Amino acid sequence: MYELAGLCGYDCIKTFTRHFKKCFGQTPYQWMLDRKMEEINSLVVNSDMSITDIAAMYNFKNISHLISLYTKRYGIPPRKSRLQDIP
Repeated sequence: MYELAGLCGYDCIKTFTRHFKKCFGQTPYQWMLDRKMEEINSLVVNSDMSITDIAAMYNFKNISHLISLYTKRYGIPPRKSRLQDIP
């Protein structure tokens, strides 16, 4: 986060976070998590990678954390989401 703030010309993380939230309606962390979950959803739906491999690829310490975040965001677990998108 410090690197991103610096790239945007901010020395103070609090100021950067406040301005970011004012512009985008969410904190930088929330924004980054949203992008990460969009990428994960794309892999779940469009690839045959295992959920375990996807979790490892995105540095989740355990698969249950990924499944919990995914289910909270999309309303169904990743495996079920994958099965629904099979033609």
